[in-house]
Amino acid sequence: MSKKEEEIVKLFDKESDIKNLKEILKADIGKIPLGMTSFQINNFVLNEREFPTDLMKFQQAKMELHTRIQSFFDLHYQYREAKANIMLSEGEVEDLQNNYEDINPKIKDAKIELQDIEIEKNQYKLISIQHAATEKLREAMEFYKTYLIHKDFESITIERLEELEIEGWKIKSAYYRELSERYNIVPEGKLLYPHQEGGLDAIIEMRKQQLTQGRNDLKYAVMSQQSLEIDFKKLTEEDKS
Repeated sequence: MSKKEEEIVKLFDKESDIKNLKEILKADIGKIPLGMTSFQINNFVLNEREFPTDLMKFQQAKMELHTRIQSFFDLHYQYREAKANIMLSEGEVEDLQNNYEDINPKIKDAKIELQDIEIEKNQYKLISIQHAATEKLREAMEFYKTYLIHKDFESITIERLEELEIEGWKIKSAYYRELSERYNIVPEGKLLYPHQEGGLDAIIEMRKQQLTQGRNDLKYAVMSQQSLEIDFKKLTEEDKS
């Protein structure tokens, strides 16, 4: 058991709790991937439903790579910040040890202890940052595989890219109703909105149809409610008799 783990044990008083904690600390959780696995990336991120074409997978893989490269910069600065905080706390400890002879010894010791705690916290943070960076790199490599497979898309013309993108959205519309309901995109292509075909008159006619349908739906709902009330009344009278 490491020194840090021995310190954690001091949090508990009951022998049973201490025993359970020591058992848990034996687990090699470092082998558990904290990021997404290869299966998760290829089935839940770069999946066939959301990205049904090679171009869509390629574009998403590039976006995912960009996100992880940005995270490397963020982790880099977090790492430098943690190291600087360690140096700062170490300097504070040296200053306290070599000066302030007139300060209350208990206060002095407490201040040194607080700085020692900051050092340990930031040392642990360094390890966590390195582990996070390793996980991000592993994820990035999985997306990079997809990028390499479809790298030829980098060299095709903009016109061809647009054709392939349209094809992808047509396929995707078969799985996502909102694409047809909100954006008029269907597997056959992009449909025109009523105003594009008939102008304001078409919108007015559509509105009339919506109001008529709404009234019919309301009428049906009222009739259904009345029917239920009649049935309930009959059942109540039968129960009384």
